[in-house]
Amino acid sequence: MSARLCCLRSNSINIIVNFQGITQTAEHHHQLIKRMEPLAEENQKLKEAMKLLEKNTQRSQRERDLAESNALDLEHQKGVLSEQLVTAKEQLRNKSEQLATASTQLKDASEQLEPLQKVSEQKKGMCE
Repeated sequence: MSARLCCLRSNSINIIVNFQGITQTAEHHHQLIKRMEPLAEENQKLKEAMKLLEKNTQRSQRERDLAESNALDLEHQKGVLSEQLVTAKEQLRNKSEQLATASTQLKDASEQLEPLQKVSEQKKGMCE
């Protein structure tokens, strides 16, 4: 029986040593978890900051795309307005030429009417 008692004692010691090891491991894990809690909180804050940063980046990209689109629209409008300006300038030049021609024709007609007007005045004077 003493061999059996010795074996039982040895097993009990092994169980106690194993239990102490398990207890130490559990305590070590508990300490690690406590150390990890602030890190997990910081990690969550960093994740939220990253989401906000990504959201801001996407908004900035949309704004940049809109600005580029507006710039292209303005360039197109500039081209259209430039063409309209050239057309208006041409029309104005043509009207100016027409007015110059009409002015010359009126001057010529006026010059042709002068002698007739003098004759008309002379006839009037003679009739009076």
